Amino acid sequence: MLATHTPPVPHTACLDELPSDSMLRTTPYLAAHVEAGAVFAAKGGWLRPSHFVDPVAEQRACREAVALFDVHSMGKMAITGPDADVLVERVAANTPPSEVGGAVYTTLCDPAGRMIDDAVIYRCNHEWFVMCGTGSRWVVAEHLRSCSDGLQATVRDVTAERAYMALQGPRAWDVLSLWLDGRRDDVQRLRYYNCVELDMTDHHSGLDWCLVCRTGYTGELGFELIVPIDQALSVWRSLREFGRPSGLIPAGATALQALRTEKGYRGFGADIDRTMTPAEAGLGWTVRVAGRSVIGQEVLEQQSGSPADHCRVWPVMTGADIPVGAGVLRADSNEVVGRITSSAHSPTLDRHVGIARFVIPGWPGDTPLCVGLDDVASHPITVGRGSFLDPKRTRLTAELH
Repeated sequence: MLATHTPPVPHTACLDELPSDSMLRTTPYLAAHVEAGAVFAAKGGWLRPSHFVDPVAEQRACREAVALFDVHSMGKMAITGPDADVLVERVAANTPPSEVGGAVYTTLCDPAGRMIDDAVIYRCNHEWFVMCGTGSRWVVAEHLRSCSDGLQATVRDVTAERAYMALQGPRAWDVLSLWLDGRRDDVQRLRYYNCVELDMTDHHSGLDWCLVCRTGYTGELGFELIVPIDQALSVWRSLREFGRPSGLIPAGATALQALRTEKGYRGFGADIDRTMTPAEAGLGWTVRVAGRSVIGQEVLEQQSGSPADHCRVWPVMTGADIPVGAGVLRADSNEVVGRITSSAHSPTLDRHVGIARFVIPGWPGDTPLCVGLDDVASHPITVGRGSFLDPKRTRLTAELH
């Protein structure tokens, strides 16, 4: 429960205004956020920074320098036991990594091929580590446990034990390499979507261990760090200090949502949901089930051959502001063909970008589309097959020097 008394520091009125009986969980970085003047917002039962000073400046910092994000509220599961590999193979629509240090972005589906959630699965030294959505944590835990029936596999929710933060931006490696000091070489070899567990017992940070993952939700070069929760605050503060010469600033959820929208990353619960199959959500590229035995196999295999034919969710771009919910997509006939489910201004592209959910599946084709309010749609819109930002992923896959 959030304490009703907070230290008398600037910009904390948002905490004082919360009702005294607010049942909100706080992340381990709360003290640092208050010191930095964060403005908070609740999401999925958690209190997280919405922004610190200027969300646009935070967005730019991530694209041009480096930003540090509190993403601790995401659900975290550890899968262990003799049949852990069998369980992961059973639930992951994408092919699990075969070697320690590998990671994969995947969907988890029910027997009808509908998504339970999207997740990242890391193959660690002695376990599989699963990162899922904030609002999906309990559902994912129950799904994994129900799928483990008959197997010698244990699913454990470790959200309360392990803290999570994301260091993202073109200068992220500059900061992390300084902070790592003698562990630098162990991480420099990491490719995109790989991870490494580090013994940190004699490191200047005083950490016991750290899982460094070359992953993220911003579309930038970056890293996600998993550390013991009781040591997380000191790591956050240490990274802030090491990052000052590189222009590191803390960034909140508003900037993170804008960054992922710029990149065309779907948000579970906003753009996609449990009524959809991966192909309908625009995630058909994550489905690799041929020759495997996966929950939802029949539907997943049927749709994996032509995911674009089933897709209902696409990135969009226009010269005008795109209102979420009220942003209606219309064809030439004035027929409503979809709605905007996420939107943001992209300083990098100097355009407004968004995610659109269409009424019917399939590529919209050459039909001109406009977006606007419910009664009129007057702004032309471009629908993209892939990301408008860094489509060749050169930012994500850059070598570490």
